Amino acid sequence: YFETMPSNQLELALWLEADRMGSLLTALDLESLDNQRAVVKNERRQRYDNVPYGTAFEKLTALAYPEGHPYHHTPIGSMADLDAATLEDARAFFRTYYAPNNAVLSVVGDIDPGQTLAWVEKYFGSIPGHDGKQPPRDG
Repeated sequence: YFETMPSNQLELALWLEADRMGSLLTALDLESLDNQRAVVKNERRQRYDNVPYGTAFEKLTALAYPEGHPYHHTPIGSMADLDAATLEDARAFFRTYYAPNNAVLSVVGDIDPGQTLAWVEKYFGSIPGHDGKQPPRDG
């Protein structure tokens, strides 16, 4: 996720992102999953399927990186992958990976670093971390 906003709205942006990180799992239901699945399918069509040579990048990465390597597949996945994802798959992913200790937060612009750190602690500090797990890597 990324946001672009005036620096005087930084606190709001941090609150919004912390709210997303802290409450996304409880808000995730089949209706919202199906909605996002449709959004991603449309993104796939616009960026890959309906563009001349759009799938060439997918084919190139599959040839350049061996099966099992994280770059072998593009992040957007295939239509079959999108259709196969279940609500429990999505929930398991969020339980495993969505936590402040598994995130990178970058803030740039006309900001006060001390105030920014205070807001980060205020909004993200109460969200529990977890051990997560590293995806299998081969290559």
